[in-house]
Amino acid sequence: MPQQYMMASGLSAHSLHLNVEIKMTDTQQNHGVAAFLDSGAMGLFLDLEFVRCHGLTMQPLPKPIPIYNIDGTPNEASAISS
Repeated sequence: MPQQYMMASGLSAHSLHLNVEIKMTDTQQNHGVAAFLDSGAMGLFLDLEFVRCHGLTMQPLPKPIPIYNIDGTPNEASAISS
C-alpha cells in the first residue's frame, strides 16, 4: 500500500479508486463503476452526470443519514438526504 494518497476529482496514478459493481434497487440493473475512496468526502457521493447518463432515479431518503467525523463529532456537511 502507498504511504500516502492524494484526493483527486479525476483518475491519476496517485488516486485510490476501486472498480465496483452497483445494483439499482428499483430496476435491479447492475452497473460497473470506478469508486474513489475519499476519507474527507462532504457532499458529492454520486456523480450527477453518471445518474443522467444511465437514466437512474434518485429518491429522498425517508430518514437522512447523519455524517460523523473520525473523532465522533457531527460533520459540518450535515447529513446524506438522497
